[in-house]
Amino acid sequence: MDVIFQKIGKLNNAFFDFDNTLYPGLLLFDLAYDFFSRTNRVKDLSELVRLLAFFKKGDYAIAAEKFALLLKGISVNDFYCPLDKYLDKIPLTAKNFIGVLIKNKVNCYLVSLTSEDISSVVCKKLGLKSGCAINYGVTLIDDNLIFTGELDPVIKNPYSFKLDFMQKASVFATAESSLAIGDSDDDLALFESCNYRILVGSNKKLANFELISKLNADWQEDD
Repeated sequence: MDVIFQKIGKLNNAFFDFDNTLYPGLLLFDLAYDFFSRTNRVKDLSELVRLLAFFKKGDYAIAAEKFALLLKGISVNDFYCPLDKYLDKIPLTAKNFIGVLIKNKVNCYLVSLTSEDISSVVCKKLGLKSGCAINYGVTLIDDNLIFTGELDPVIKNPYSFKLDFMQKASVFATAESSLAIGDSDDDLALFESCNYRILVGSNKKLANFELISKLNADWQEDD
């Protein structure tokens, strides 16, 4: 990571995606797999694996809608109870990188479609500022904190959701002093708004930008 710091000029702000960027995978899918395993919902486990394959192929809208239905009737508290265990999967290199940025007085923001519950815990653990998050992730909840199975409208256009935040952030964050770290198409909003960029993974659209580094899921530099 020392090489990355040599390439970066004077930074004031850094904007991080979460799933498949800071977190090596899709946290909501991991939490769902954990819940269905704990409650012996074998049929739902099989459907979850099928939906993950859809997501990896890029059929995000279809996967998200069906995933929301799988969560219908589940208590938010029961679903999120093993959260800390999964957040321990965040690579130490990523944690150290954020720590160095903060030490150098760089404002670090989490810009993700993850839920506010998850976002607040992540920000507290890593010292990030909450950029934007949606209420409870993929699906809405009722007054009793039960997932309704109804898809959160924001999920249908994640790029616009992130772009809206980055446009508001432009008031205090200039592209010349900002860093974006992301992995997927909806992170185009971050990459378009920052002059410094780190790609986690191999997304073709993001790889077309000028990058200061390309990392794998373990936050090790790829050649």
